[in-house]
Amino acid sequence: MSLTCELCGSTDFVKDQGVFVCRGCGCKYTLEEARDVMAQAAEAEAASQAHAAQPPQPPAMDSAVDFSPQIANGLQGAQAANNYICQGWRLLLDDYKRLEHPTKQQQDDLGRWAREVLVLLENAARLDPENHLQALLILGNCKTIADQAHQTEYYDKDSEGKWHRHSFALDVKTPGQAASWEDLIRFHKGFLRERYLNNHPDEVDERAALVAQRETLEAQLAELKDEKRSKGFFNFAEKREVKDRMKPYKEELSQVNRQISELDGKVEAYIKQRVAELASGYVKLS
Repeated sequence: MSLTCELCGSTDFVKDQGVFVCRGCGCKYTLEEARDVMAQAAEAEAASQAHAAQPPQPPAMDSAVDFSPQIANGLQGAQAANNYICQGWRLLLDDYKRLEHPTKQQQDDLGRWAREVLVLLENAARLDPENHLQALLILGNCKTIADQAHQTEYYDKDSEGKWHRHSFALDVKTPGQAASWEDLIRFHKGFLRERYLNNHPDEVDERAALVAQRETLEAQLAELKDEKRSKGFFNFAEKREVKDRMKPYKEELSQVNRQISELDGKVEAYIKQRVAELASGYVKLS
């Protein structure tokens, strides 16, 4: 980076007796001053480049009226799209909750908005298919929106003018949509689970040994169950004896299953923690 004069903006300098002299205005800079000027200019340029690299932020919304699917579709990046769409949904839902007696028509209108929002969010989750954490967060928002819409209520009046509340379940999912969310969540979780297991080979070996132990115990219990069934219907004493022999196998099997669940829980806790860490820059509905 070249030295730029702070007074006139010229970059044309001549060095005279250890001092840099601007040919544009005659301003003089010592070596230390020249270094400081160039360092400040470098910092400003780096900050400018960092700002330019960031995707444009979604416009702020003061009310649900400001929410626009066209703006959502035009945003660059899944993060910006998720944040804008989820903020829009919050405003739409807040408006509905403020209604003293929402009608069935108003509930249906909210349902149409929910379906629009869900389509937009699903599209956002596909923008960066390799970002599995981001996809999990966005797909989780899809499930939350569907649940929130499902829990809304509406009112109508009877012939006497009295209001009656109806807990009508508003289903905003299109056919196969809920299953697709679950499938996609399992898909993205699979990558994160594999990443965790690659970094914890001891747990992988431990779980494999426990699964083998479980299969052995289940086979032994199956044999005892067959033996118990082979006894006569009224042969209570021998049946009880077989049942007593089954108890330690059942207790050991229960303990093994508990250990396997604890190992699986570590993987789920890892995924949950990673998504929580990501959520600092994302809108996460709850």
